[in-house]
Amino acid sequence: MDVIKEAIAAQYATCEKHHTRLMSKLWEVEGINWWKRFLKCTVAALWEEHRVAQSGLQVWLDFADKQISRDSASTRKSCHKEQETFGSAQMDLGNLEELAVARGITDIDFVQEDGVLDEDSNDDSTMTDDDDLGEY
Repeated sequence: MDVIKEAIAAQYATCEKHHTRLMSKLWEVEGINWWKRFLKCTVAALWEEHRVAQSGLQVWLDFADKQISRDSASTRKSCHKEQETFGSAQMDLGNLEELAVARGITDIDFVQEDGVLDEDSNDDSTMTDDDDLGEY
């Protein structure tokens, strides 16, 4: 039973890690969208104020478009990958929880009232290569 509790705790931590990464990527996308708006406003102001400098402005626009497109595509791809990883981690956690329920383990068995994992168990909870996982 300790093995399942440890697996659930580890999977929960993995889910939280991927959730944090996903949220970070979503904020990156949000930031990119705001920078796009800022660049759009900046471009409008530059067109108004610097009609004479058309060629210099064109160079800046080309660079900004390429940079934003590259960063946006990369961040969106990374965000999608984190969403998939997070979903997979959540599914694994659900499967482990179902296994725990099937074996009669409840939340009370491995989580204290304050939400911290129960560490009252002995130090033998760390698995070695010789440990037996039991029948599955």
